[in-house]
Amino acid sequence: MEKLPDLLQLLEEKWGFPNRVFPLLWTQLRRARGGSVCGPFVGEQAWEEAFVRWLKVLKERSSQLKVSRQCFVQTKSRRELAKVYFMGAMLGEGSYGQVHLALHTGLGVARVVKSVPKSQLEMAAEQVEDEVAALKAMDHPHIVRIFEAFETDDALHIVMDYAEGGDLASVIREQKEQEQGGLPEAYVQIVGGQILSALAYMHSKGVIHCDLKPQNVMLLRKCAPADCAAGRDEPHMLVVDFGLSEIFEESPNSNKTKTVKGTPSYLAPEGFDGRLSSKSDTWSFGVVLFEMLVGQRPYRGTNNVFLLFCQIMKEKPPLSEVPICARELVGMLLTKEPKERWSAEQCLQHPWFQSFFEDCSDTKEVPQALVPAALGCASYFYRTTMFCAASALGMKDVQTLFEAFQAIDTDKSGYLTRQQLTSGLARFGIQQDPVAVMASLDLDQDGRISLTEFLAGAVQLEKEVSEPLLRHAFATFDTDGDGFISRPDLQDILTGDGPSCDMLPDGLTVEQVMEEVSSGEGQISFESFRSYLKRAAASSDAVQKRLTAVHTRPIVCSRTVVEEMVHKLEHKPSIQISEIGTPTSPEEPFAEFPSFDRWLEELFRNTQRGAALGRLLIFEDSKLEASYAGQNFRGTCRRIALLAIGLFLYSLWALTTENAGWWPRWAP
Repeated sequence: MEKLPDLLQLLEEKWGFPNRVFPLLWTQLRRARGGSVCGPFVGEQAWEEAFVRWLKVLKERSSQLKVSRQCFVQTKSRRELAKVYFMGAMLGEGSYGQVHLALHTGLGVARVVKSVPKSQLEMAAEQVEDEVAALKAMDHPHIVRIFEAFETDDALHIVMDYAEGGDLASVIREQKEQEQGGLPEAYVQIVGGQILSALAYMHSKGVIHCDLKPQNVMLLRKCAPADCAAGRDEPHMLVVDFGLSEIFEESPNSNKTKTVKGTPSYLAPEGFDGRLSSKSDTWSFGVVLFEMLVGQRPYRGTNNVFLLFCQIMKEKPPLSEVPICARELVGMLLTKEPKERWSAEQCLQHPWFQSFFEDCSDTKEVPQALVPAALGCASYFYRTTMFCAASALGMKDVQTLFEAFQAIDTDKSGYLTRQQLTSGLARFGIQQDPVAVMASLDLDQDGRISLTEFLAGAVQLEKEVSEPLLRHAFATFDTDGDGFISRPDLQDILTGDGPSCDMLPDGLTVEQVMEEVSSGEGQISFESFRSYLKRAAASSDAVQKRLTAVHTRPIVCSRTVVEEMVHKLEHKPSIQISEIGTPTSPEEPFAEFPSFDRWLEELFRNTQRGAALGRLLIFEDSKLEASYAGQNFRGTCRRIALLAIGLFLYSLWALTTENAGWWPRWAP
């Protein structure tokens, strides 16, 4: 019994169990010994029974938490759109509304806002929130990231990542104008694989795109097909407008028919009858793939919906025009019977895509530190803050980390399993424990690592996350918008989509987190929030340095680790505990970041930062200047018109009343 405290200390240092959960172990030990812990020895059976019970209780209490990206993406904002975003020029107008360029005034990043009139709602207004929330839950490298939505009296505004490279339709059109026919095979392989990966992910979530076409596939940045074919560059595609046709009707100004959902030229045969499924999306992908390879659609020559349907049902697709390497794949995609048509997952297994994925994974360079050493030893609140910050990042901000994620995600599912993580770390020679990485990153505890969970681990808070991102995370935690994080705010964020529980995965309760972060004030201000993160970053970094000094494994107490330990203990393994070393290097100070306003002011003063200023002020173009000049001109005209109307009404009153003969004159 005298050595038990030393054993518990080693458990804390070796396995990451916080000492705050040890009183629960003493309770279980007391029960195993019949209500007493007195005596010089603890029997093996009593110790094993108490220890296993303790692990199971920890598992039960901590595995209910379901923190996902959806928790940090507001469906309804309490703030007005104009207060959060600086609206720029209109980028386009489609079937489901207008798209404007916008600047997030707090983060200083470019985004796009799709505004859809509520008059186009096809379902009950109360169902729209749930549908949009499902779209926001999409967390995939090739699905446009939705950050938040604003609801006004007349419209729903959906904020998304900005893909500045244009759409796939423009790439196909430019290739045809150059009389080069279809796109290079290497380009089509990459783009097709990325679209398929996005479709497979959406379908696994129960979401159907309903309107897949080249106009709804955007390039994150410009990438010439010739550069891709030569191996000098690689496109990054984002699928957009997924599921919107289920929520909104098409605009009356749209050229598309009102009798069917989707674009007829890309619509599956069953879609003309209104029977859409995930297989309808794969038909649409088959048409897109055919168009990329050949330069034109398989069924062409008419825009009449009825004639197009008859052509699809009577004629076979001209597969002889398709390169032989992809002919079988296109044929299975353009099968008229949905039951016989390939799914997105089946297409990903085709040798044409598999060979490319294998070559791509072998050539990717992966950073030697996929996960910061400090994260595995950090508190649950710290990791949740990291996750919140990562949720606000756009794909352009994390391009290198995205490539690392793609290199490990060999099946292109948009998730990293433990097996993929293990093989990926081994393949790239990275000396990190996959069990520790999985345990520290799997915040929603579903046994897989999503893209945002990966980004949360790969972005070190004390070095990468600026003050605007910290303020964004604080505002997200402050759900009632009063400038402080209260206990209910904290409870809502830390428990996520799961039920409220009395213990977090790191052994702390919500009350203890509030006490520690607020320094006993009962509510968390931004200064307390930032100060705590500074201390937590330094503390976790120091702990990790001790652990890595002797190559031990920092594993946090999460569902994965607990399940493994319970399984091992039930089979009576021998557990070896290594000696813990001491820190060998000083801690790095927490970087202070200027506010966005101060940073912007410095950019204007410093001419050497022209590139950064140009990236920020991406709106500085002729369209924007014309737009705002027009707005100012119209505003001036409105003021003049109001004065003129007032003068006219006064004159009319004067002429039609007893004062009709009155004229201004000088006094005698």
